[in-house]
Amino acid sequence: MSRVQKKRAIFKGYQQRQLKTKFGPTFFALPRLKCQPCGRLFQLNSGCLADLKALAEANISPGLKQVAIHCAAAWPYRQAQQSIQRLIGVSISHQQIRQLCLQEATKVEVQEQADFQQAYEPALVETVEVLVEKQLRPKKPPQIRPSERV
Repeated sequence: MSRVQKKRAIFKGYQQRQLKTKFGPTFFALPRLKCQPCGRLFQLNSGCLADLKALAEANISPGLKQVAIHCAAAWPYRQAQQSIQRLIGVSISHQQIRQLCLQEATKVEVQEQADFQQAYEPALVETVEVLVEKQLRPKKPPQIRPSERV
């Protein structure tokens, strides 16, 4: 291979992005590139954004997500939206807050189900063992003492 290789991607500007955090919105630009062989546009996501997974979840940071869920637990969605806007200065729609709460409820439900199964199965096994032990012991017929006969 030669030291000079053809560029496979051409720089095509920046795409402006916004990440909503509990400290307020953060704006940044991601470079856009164009693949020369196929002509498709793509952008490189930095490792820190991939770790946050915030852009995949409606550009909300995990901290702001928790704030929104806690506000929605205390107030109706619209009132939670207004409180977040007033206190932090971040605009989140009441529908977005509702979706965040539904996602969190699904996660909690799965965890609760796993905890239940973990506690239920040993208790069920113990109960069955006790019932089997009781059945294995033959019951003695009641004995009548000679003094009780008529």
